[in-house]
Amino acid sequence: MIPLAIKLFLGSLWKRLTALLSLVGRYPWQAAVIALCGLSLWLWHGKSVQHRGWVAEIAARNADKVQWQANLAAQIAQVKAQEAKSAAQAKDNAHVETEIRTVYRDRGNANAERMRFDKVCRSPASSPGQDSPAPVDHGPGPDAVLLERRDYDLLIDNTARLEAVHQWGEALLKDGTAVKAENVFPDPAF
Repeated sequence: MIPLAIKLFLGSLWKRLTALLSLVGRYPWQAAVIALCGLSLWLWHGKSVQHRGWVAEIAARNADKVQWQANLAAQIAQVKAQEAKSAAQAKDNAHVETEIRTVYRDRGNANAERMRFDKVCRSPASSPGQDSPAPVDHGPGPDAVLLERRDYDLLIDNTARLEAVHQWGEALLKDGTAVKAENVFPDPAF
């Protein structure tokens, strides 16, 4: 039932195996040294394959580390650029705010001088020798609000500051650094 080629192969293999065993029986120390050399070569080959795997893994980790460091450097550069841009915008806004404060202060001083209580609420003096007519009210009107000068100056300063903040916000929108609130929160109930 077994083909002849297989019988010949197995017979030849058996003869070689018995010859090898008889050789090992005659030279046991030499056979042990040869077996240990073969085992060492086999282990060394396995270690070199494993070592190549470790080297590839270390190289991949180093590449990841280099990529991470490059990404970190790019992020730091981006943050520095944004900080420089923000500092330049703040410096520009400081100049704009100074100009706005000057304009509002001059306009406020002129308005405060024009609308002083003693100038607005004074009746014209009657001339001597004339009958004194009924006093005429030249006041600011029934809806007028009177303020002390320090409160008025505080209002002018706050108005100038808010105008500067508004212009800075508009500049940020124009640069694309900021977005309008209605774009962020489209739900009016929010």
